[in-house]
Amino acid sequence: SVAYNFDYYSVEGDILGKKREAAFYGRFGDVIGIGDKIRVRLSLNVQKRQRFKTQALPAVRSTFLMNEKLQLSAGYAESVYYPGFAQRYSVMPVTSIYGYNSLSTEKARKAFFEADVKGRPIEFSVGAFWQSVQNSITPLWISERERWELRNSGDNSYLGMHGKLFISFGPRVRFGTHGYAVYAEDESGDYVVDLPKWSGYAFAEWNKPFFVEDLWLRIQAGCRIIGPRYGYAIIPSNSSANRTYLEWNILPEIIISVQLLKNASVFFAFTNLLDEDYQRHYGYPMLGRTFRWGMEWRFTD
Repeated sequence: SVAYNFDYYSVEGDILGKKREAAFYGRFGDVIGIGDKIRVRLSLNVQKRQRFKTQALPAVRSTFLMNEKLQLSAGYAESVYYPGFAQRYSVMPVTSIYGYNSLSTEKARKAFFEADVKGRPIEFSVGAFWQSVQNSITPLWISERERWELRNSGDNSYLGMHGKLFISFGPRVRFGTHGYAVYAEDESGDYVVDLPKWSGYAFAEWNKPFFVEDLWLRIQAGCRIIGPRYGYAIIPSNSSANRTYLEWNILPEIIISVQLLKNASVFFAFTNLLDEDYQRHYGYPMLGRTFRWGMEWRFTD
């Protein structure tokens, strides 16, 4: 199977000025069957974002079918995080941290194991994972400039647990939730900065066909929860960095999608409905109430 999407986005503000970038994401994969019990899914995610190197990110997932309802899976996957506009081009008034336009991506490697119970009306899974993050973006004191700037300077690894639960009420309505919890210490024994201790997502979904078989309407009301985390509170003109505690945030959203053909759909997303003033990284405000729309086209067998 092959799936790809192309993004073109623009940000404008008093601090940033006007910035535009384009991005391409492609996913190529196949599933290999070994006997009646084993399935191996291989995939390669190719990403190219303007001003960054092309990324080829492999993933493999092996699944053993214990019986009709229980399956065990283990796998490995790589992913990247792209620094935002503010982290590259601006100075944030809250922390006086300067962006650095040569920041590179953070790269994560993840190994996991999980057990899935399939069936109706309840499906759930539990698992554990190990993740390593290279080139973490952290503030450094640049003595020759006498100021704080962001740099790719940290490496971290941590263990965690994750889980999922889905409940179906007939063919039209479904409730679900998924989340994770981690505990991660850096080399000095402090909790890793900018990593939520736990996060999750809960949703209710309703879908219905219209007129013909391939035309579907799907409405999803969800709530994204970002758990508590630490950030750096920088003292201007001081080479020491203090840690600050960030509370957890609740971000409700509504997503409406219309499937026009078997493999094509359009979507309309209203996110952060309460216009929550929150920060994933201390001093770098995230988007407030936002509207997005787009089209998805899948090329599958």
